[in-house]
Amino acid sequence: MDHVSPKDGIAGLFENWRNDLIASIGVVLVALPLGLGIALASNVPPMAGVTAAIIGGIVTTFIRSSHLAINGPTAGLIVVVISAMEVLGDFRYVLAAIVCAGVLQMLFGLLRLGKFGDFFPSSVIHGLLAAIGIIIFAKQAHVALGTTAESHSYIDILLEIPHSIITLNPFPTLIAVLSLAILIIHPRVKNKLVHFLPAPIFVLFISISLAYVFHFFENHTLTFLSKVYEIGPHLLVSIPEDITDSILFPNFGKMGEIEFWTIVVSIALVASIESLLSTAAIDKLDPFKRKTNLNRDLFAVGLSTCVSGCLGGLPIITVIVRSSVNINNGAKTRWANFYHGAILLVLVFMFAGLISQIPLAALAAILVFTGYRLASPKVMSDIYSKGPEQFLIFAVTIVITLKMGLLQGIFAGIVANLIIHMISVNMPPKLFLKFLFKPVMTVIEEKEKQHHLKIEGVANFFNILHLMKKLNAIPRGEEIDVDFTHTNLVDLTTQEYLHDYAEKYRKQNGIFHVIGLDIHQSFSDYPHSLRIHRPLNKIYSPTRRQEELEEMCTKHNWDFDARLRWGITTNLEAFHFFDIRPVEYYNNKIHGSYEDLKIKWEISDITFDEGALLGRQVYRTTVQVVKLPRSLPVFCLEREEFFDRFLGITGYEEVDFKIFTDISHKFVVKGINSEEIHSFFTKEIVEFFESQEIYHLESNGQDLLVFKYLRVASPKSIEDMVLYSDRFVHLIS
Repeated sequence: MDHVSPKDGIAGLFENWRNDLIASIGVVLVALPLGLGIALASNVPPMAGVTAAIIGGIVTTFIRSSHLAINGPTAGLIVVVISAMEVLGDFRYVLAAIVCAGVLQMLFGLLRLGKFGDFFPSSVIHGLLAAIGIIIFAKQAHVALGTTAESHSYIDILLEIPHSIITLNPFPTLIAVLSLAILIIHPRVKNKLVHFLPAPIFVLFISISLAYVFHFFENHTLTFLSKVYEIGPHLLVSIPEDITDSILFPNFGKMGEIEFWTIVVSIALVASIESLLSTAAIDKLDPFKRKTNLNRDLFAVGLSTCVSGCLGGLPIITVIVRSSVNINNGAKTRWANFYHGAILLVLVFMFAGLISQIPLAALAAILVFTGYRLASPKVMSDIYSKGPEQFLIFAVTIVITLKMGLLQGIFAGIVANLIIHMISVNMPPKLFLKFLFKPVMTVIEEKEKQHHLKIEGVANFFNILHLMKKLNAIPRGEEIDVDFTHTNLVDLTTQEYLHDYAEKYRKQNGIFHVIGLDIHQSFSDYPHSLRIHRPLNKIYSPTRRQEELEEMCTKHNWDFDARLRWGITTNLEAFHFFDIRPVEYYNNKIHGSYEDLKIKWEISDITFDEGALLGRQVYRTTVQVVKLPRSLPVFCLEREEFFDRFLGITGYEEVDFKIFTDISHKFVVKGINSEEIHSFFTKEIVEFFESQEIYHLESNGQDLLVFKYLRVASPKSIEDMVLYSDRFVHLIS
C-alpha cells in the first residue's frame, strides 16, 4: 500500500509528535532493562548501557538517515567488551578503545563502505550471533542461579552450569524462573492489552516485588530445605546515588599496544556489520518504504559511539528489537528515537533509587532469554532448511568464535564458505579463484531500454560487489534480465541480494527477471538455496495436505499449483497488513472465480516475517485475494478487543489508518476516509459481518484480502473462506 511519507525535521515533529511519543514510551520500557543487563553482562558499570541508550537517542537522531531505527547498546557486542575488559584490565582503557572504534566507523561511512554489508554471507552472520548467544547464555545462567562461574573459557563456563544448578541460591533463582516464564509466555498471549506493556516491564514488576518479599536490601540469611543462603544488596543492581558519578572518562594510555587496536577493530567491525544488517532489515519494515543512506548511518553511529565512550558509555549501533517495537507501536519519524533517549535521561535522574532495586537475576533472565533466541534449535533448523552446506558454515563459525574470538570466527566462516563452494562446483582451484577475483559479468543492451546481464562461472558473496556495480549502472525504470544459464554456481547470498534488488527495481517501474536457474540443482527446498549447474533428477513428492488440496480443487474445478516460488503472489504489499510484514515466498496456489459475477480470486500459502533478525517471527498463513467488482473504501476489519477502543479514544493511528469503534461492538474497522467508511458500512453490511465468523478482511480499494488464522488453513477452512468472501462479494455487488 502506498502511503504519503510523513514530513521530516521540525515539520515532522509537529505533525507526528503523538505517534512518535507513544511509540517511544514502549521502546523505553524495553531499553532500560536491556541497557542495564547488557552493561552488567559486559562486566562494566550498569549505567554504561543506559548512557549509550541515551546518547543513541539524543545524538544519533540528528545525523543519521534512517527514519524509524532505534540506536543504543546491543547484546551482540557483549563478548567484545568482555574480551576488552580481560585484555585491557580497566574500563577507562576500554572506553578509549570505544572512542577509537567510533572514529573508525565514521571513516567507514566517509569512505562509503556501507555497501559491504551485503558481502557477508548470512550463515556466517547467524553463526556469529549464535556464538554470541551461547556465550551470553553461559555467563548469565550462573547469575540467574545466584552463583558464579570459576572458569574463564566460554565452553568451560557453559559446562559449569550443571554444578551451578546443584549449588543454586533458590531465592534469586525463583526470580529468574518467573522472569523467564513471563518472557516465554508474553508473546503467546494474543491480547492487545497485555502487549501494551513489553515483557521486560512485567519482569521488573514481579522481580522488584519479590526483592521486597525476600528483603534483598540488607545482608541476612534465609533458610530453604534446611540450607542457609546469603541474601543482600549484592543481588541487586548497583548504581551511584548521584547519577553524574557514573560519568567516566577514557584513558588513552594503551594506544601504543597491538591488543588495544585489535579490540578497536573488533568493536568497529562487529558494530558496523550488525548496524548495516539491522538498518537494511528496518527499511523492509518501514510502512512508508523509505530508504536509508547506509554510509550516513555508519557515520552517525560512529560519532555517537565516540560521544558515548567519552562519557562512560558502551558502543552504539542500530538495534533491531527496539526498532521493531518502535515500528509496531506506530512511530512515523526519527523523533521517536530522540524521545526514547530524552525519556531515559529523565528516568535515570528521577528514579535512580528504583533502578537500584532491580534484582540481578531478573536482568540475567532477560539476557539468558536473549542468548537462547540467538542460538535456539529453531535458528539452527532454519539455517539447515536453507541447505546442509549453510548449516556447516554456521557450525564452523560458532566453533571458531567460541574457541578463538569474533574476528577469527568471521574469517573462518568465510573461508569455509569458499571451500564448500569450490568443492561443490567441482572446479580446479585456480579457475575458481579466477572467477572470484575477476568475475565474468557482461551487460548486453538487446534493444532500447532492455538489458541482458550474462554471468559466467561463479556468482557468490565474494563477487557480489561487482554484480552490484553492474546493476547500478543500468538506468532505473527499464528492463533487466539476469541470466545464470552459463553460471556453474549461484549461492544463497547472491540470490537473496537479487530478490531484494528486484523488489526495489520493480517499485521504480522497472521490469526485472532472473533466468537460467531452472537448469541448476538446488541443495534444499528453500527458494534461494545454493544452486549448482548440473542435471537434476528430482521426483516431486506432494505432502498429504497438498494431495487433499488437489482433490478439493478437482471437486470445485479450481486450478492448483503446488510449486514453491520466491517473491510475492498477486500484489500483497498493496495491503495495510503487509506494510511492515515482508512476504518471503509462497506455494500451493489456487485459482478460482465467482462465475456469475465474473470475479477472479486466488489463494496461496504465504510465508512472511514480522520484525527482523533477533526480533524476527516467521509466520505461514493461507490468504485469499479477490478482484473486487467495484471500488471500495480503503479499510480493514477484524475482531475488536478492549485495547482497540482505548486506542480509538486516544486518536492513535496505525500509519495512516484511524480506528473506528462506533460501527459495531463485535468488530473494529480501521481506515483512512471517515466519510467513505461510514457511508459504506450500512446497516445491512454491518448485520452481515455480525452474523458471520470474524475474518481479517481488508480492502485496498481495488482488491480484497481475506484470511482467518496465522497458520496454514485446512481444505475445509479454505472452502469456508471462499464461501465467506463469496457471500460478501455478492452482497456488495
